[in-house]
Amino acid sequence: MNLPIINKTPLEIIELNTKAENSLNMTRFMAEVKKLYQYEVFKHMFDLVTTLCMKGRLSFNVYDRRFFELDEGNCKTIEGSSFNKVLNKIKSEKNYVITIKKVSADIIVHELAHMLEGEGDFTSLQPFAEKISLDLKIHNSNNVSLRAAIKQIMVSEVENYPAAHKISEWFARFFQLVASAKEVAGFGAQYGYNMQEIYQFFDNTVKFLAGDFYNTINSKINFNIATKSKEYIKPLEEIKPKWTETKHNSIHENPNKPAWGKAVKSIKSNPFG
Repeated sequence: MNLPIINKTPLEIIELNTKAENSLNMTRFMAEVKKLYQYEVFKHMFDLVTTLCMKGRLSFNVYDRRFFELDEGNCKTIEGSSFNKVLNKIKSEKNYVITIKKVSADIIVHELAHMLEGEGDFTSLQPFAEKISLDLKIHNSNNVSLRAAIKQIMVSEVENYPAAHKISEWFARFFQLVASAKEVAGFGAQYGYNMQEIYQFFDNTVKFLAGDFYNTINSKINFNIATKSKEYIKPLEEIKPKWTETKHNSIHENPNKPAWGKAVKSIKSNPFG
């Protein structure tokens, strides 16, 4: 099914392809998607999401996690095919059903990264594994919180995965780390690091992704969607006042909460651009 994009915004296309357990889940999910679409670093990701939704190849399922479920989200890949009239042959393609059981930026971005991996036409993830392994080996950070996040998200939570799945998890968790930065997570951030510190720590990984991988992703994005979504993108310094507002409201709701730390620096919004 191809949904018409005339008079449909990227956010409307995503919502049309989202099934939520109730209206509250839908509202929360779309609010989080709208927030994430503001960041230039996630624009390619959400442009591709919208393109695949438009083609009927990606859908979201949003509901609250059941007590017996261990995961907070997953990305189901379904192998399919379509007929290419230009080349007069059948072309293999992947379809995706992304389930979100807890609406938060890091979980949404993590699952979308698995989709990115599928659309990136990797013949092998080994080159990526070599770059991220090198970064983990040779780099350190003065930020204790960043070191704790990397140890927890990239090491401890991955060590029990089968060897064949670890590289895929590293790929998704790199983007998860970006989504967990203060610029995105705001006052409620679990960790106290910013995007620039992530980019500096994983500089070899960033350079790898900024090359052929993102060129491949860009080639799959609908031009009209990429054009329309430009209006969503905001400089970090324009998004920052919303964190201040969040801080202000949170402090008044609970005066015992610690105050926000030092101001987040204005940085390059998209290291892949």
